Amino acid sequence: MDQSKLLDLKSVVQSDSQFIKVNDRLNRITGKLVQEVESYSENLLPFVKIYEENISQSKLDEDQIELEIFRSLIVKYQQQ
Repeated sequence: MDQSKLLDLKSVVQSDSQFIKVNDRLNRITGKLVQEVESYSENLLPFVKIYEENISQSKLDEDQIELEIFRSLIVKYQQQ
């Protein structure tokens, strides 16, 4: 069978005016959604930085508490 005479489904679908309208609408909607996600991410970034700072400070506090406990145990041991 001659390949040039085969129905090119992609061309048929892409030349359909209804498909073109729906495809354009989907592209616009998807573009808007991506912009919303980018905007949300930009607004969220300062809070993520604060969270990361709090986590690092919390870790420092835990280390300090463990160090204080260790010191108190050494003092207690020395007194015995």
